[in-house]
Amino acid sequence: MTAIVVGLYFWLLHMNYTHAMATTLSFGSLVLGNISLIIVSRSKNDHLFRILQKTNPSQKRILGIGVISFGFLITIPFLRDRFQFTVPTLEGALAILASGLIGIAWYELVRLGYRRKWGQ
Repeated sequence: MTAIVVGLYFWLLHMNYTHAMATTLSFGSLVLGNISLIIVSRSKNDHLFRILQKTNPSQKRILGIGVISFGFLITIPFLRDRFQFTVPTLEGALAILASGLIGIAWYELVRLGYRRKWGQ
């Protein structure tokens, strides 16, 4: 996840995004990456779709708090200014989503390799 977040940050700066936008999108990527890590870490053997079929009220609350908190950070001007964030563009939101999907794909590939190596 670190490589994805840091890579996204430097790629955005290289693409001439503002520091505020690069920071906002990188932090959003970190939040989404951690949320995806929470989801996939619920099981060492099950794949993502099987994990999502299992209910877990505590996890739903934690994920909701994470998403809502990030939403507050980018929509409430006082908080946005304190963190030096900006409102993400649609393109930026898609970059956050893409980084989260890359993280999930990576976790799933590692898990698949683990299952094949250890026969589980």
